Formats: sequence, C-alpha cells, structure tokens
Amino acid sequence: MKPRDPYIQIQDFYIAQTKFAAISVAIELGIFEAIRKPISLDELSSLMKMSPLILYALSRALESLQLVEFTHDKYFINHEYSQFLLSDSQFFQGKDFASRTNEKLHTRIKNALLKAEPSLNYAGVSLTKMWETGNIDSNTAAEFTEHMQTMMSYPSEVLSKNDTFQQVPELIDLGGGSGAWAMALQKNQPHISIAVFDLPAVLEKAKTNVDERLPGNRIKFHAGNFFESEIPRSKSYLLSNILHDWPLNKCDEIVSKIAKSSETGTLLFINECLLDEDRSSPSFTCFFNLLMAVNHGSQQFALTDLNELLLKNGFSSPTIVAECGYYQLTVSRKL
Repeated sequence: MKPRDPYIQIQDFYIAQTKFAAISVAIELGIFEAIRKPISLDELSSLMKMSPLILYALSRALESLQLVEFTHDKYFINHEYSQFLLSDSQFFQGKDFASRTNEKLHTRIKNALLKAEPSLNYAGVSLTKMWETGNIDSNTAAEFTEHMQTMMSYPSEVLSKNDTFQQVPELIDLGGGSGAWAMALQKNQPHISIAVFDLPAVLEKAKTNVDERLPGNRIKFHAGNFFESEIPRSKSYLLSNILHDWPLNKCDEIVSKIAKSSETGTLLFINECLLDEDRSSPSFTCFFNLLMAVNHGSQQFALTDLNELLLKNGFSSPTIVAECGYYQLTVSRKL
C-alpha cells in the first residue's frame, strides 16, 4: 500500500465526524428525498425552508463524497447511493445514521440550516460577534487560542521554511492568535522582525504561550481589532485561517484596511485550505467549508476567489508558494 502523507491522514480524521453529521442531517431533514429528481439550489432552499448558504455548502460537501451530483445548475442524488439513502429502499441505512442524531455537531448543522444563523456560540453569544466587536472574555479567548495553537503548530512549522520569507525583513501576523506562526518564523527565519496583531484578551494568552514555548523570544505584540483599529504598517503581513472566518463583505473590509496601511511592494501572505475550482474538491476542504458556513456564516476560498478579492483591493494575483496537507500558502504584492 502506498503510504499517505500522515498530516493529510490526521486532517481527514479530524473532519470525519463532520462527514457523518452532514449525512445524518441530510437523511433526517429529507434532503436526499427532495433531490430524487434534479432541482436547483433556489428551488431546494425554498422547498425545504433552509438557509441557501448552508444548503449550498452541505450540497457541495455531499457532492465531494459522490452522494450528490451537480449538473446544469441542478442537484440530484447519485443513483448508485440512492438505494442506501432513500427511505423506501429495502437497503436504506438511515437507522444507523439516526442513532447519532442527538450529537452536538449534528444539532449545530441542523439548526444552522433551519435558522439561517451561525451556530458557534460561547455562553449563548456568537463567537463571530465577539470577535467583530472585540468584546471577548479571557476564558473564551484562552480556549479558542489553545485550539488554534493545536491546529496551526504543524503547518506553520512546515510552511514557514519557504524561501519566499527570506526576502521579508519584517512581518505582522494579523489575527495571529496563539503565536504559532510567529514562533515558527522566528525559529526558521530568524532575520525577520515579527509581531502579532490581535485582540487584547487573545494576546494575554498568546504572550504566555509564546514565553513558555520559546523562551527569550523577540516577538512583539500589537493589540487591536480588524474593524475598529488601524493596521500597523509593515513590509509584509500574514493572514492565516482568518478570511475563512468572515463573510465576504468582512473579508473585503479586512483586506481593504491592510491595503491602506501598505506601500507599493508590501507582501501579503494568506494561508488557507483552498477549494479546487469545481468547488467540490478536495473533500476535506468542502467539509471545512461547511463547518465555516455553520460556525460563522462564512466560507473557504478557491484561488480565483482570492484573486478577485486581492485585485479589488490593489494587490497582485496570489501565487501558491508552499503547501502542507490541505493548507496552501499564497503571496501577493501591493501594486
């Protein structure tokens, strides 16, 4: 058997529960029944009284598993899988999936579809709203920041070794959270003067995290909010797992503010799990896209989406310079 990249395996393990939950929700809510015959997204959304954004993300995710097909702007169930997913079939597998419909992720996807609102909350308050307003308590910030440290520690270590960083004298990691990227860059690109920009409550945890993991570090910290603060000037910036947390209008606002703080030639690095141009692969990223839609009402990007966002705000087309698992690091230049 040909060995697979172990990090890709780990990412696939991580997303597996989302795949199960997506199928169980589609069965419970009758989505597979509704697409016995080809139907457009608008028609399906109206028929099922569901959020178009979440339904689109779910449909594309199910398409990545070949359970659903998409042709001529219409969705329909894959004939080969219909015998297992339709309730009038003697081979219907719905009961196996129904046994776990009380699990948290199933409930969150279901509620997002039916209520058309992001479902990632802490103490009943939307995490997206906390981040947007900057009104986040230290405990929530610490919990989320620790999660980001776990998620980004390996890809930042691998991607920070890319030769493109050798031309960078200084860099601000915008929304740098735990400091994972800052630590990796200081280790692998020691010539770079590095700073982390994030909310005060997040930086509280980040400073402790950095001091414990990298004693004697030279990393600086700037407290601020994307939407209310000026972006500090720098020769280069990094957005890692940031744009996928925000709807497109907020992404435009973030990149626009970076552009206003940038001089001609300023580099903007973006690290995201990118969708292929067909929007139905790779499967991991399609289900990550579903998670972002459910959590924040946001999305993963294809390279053409990033290109449009960057050109609109005065940056060059992005170039992929490195990959780690499903993550792709791009760089563009202020024109």
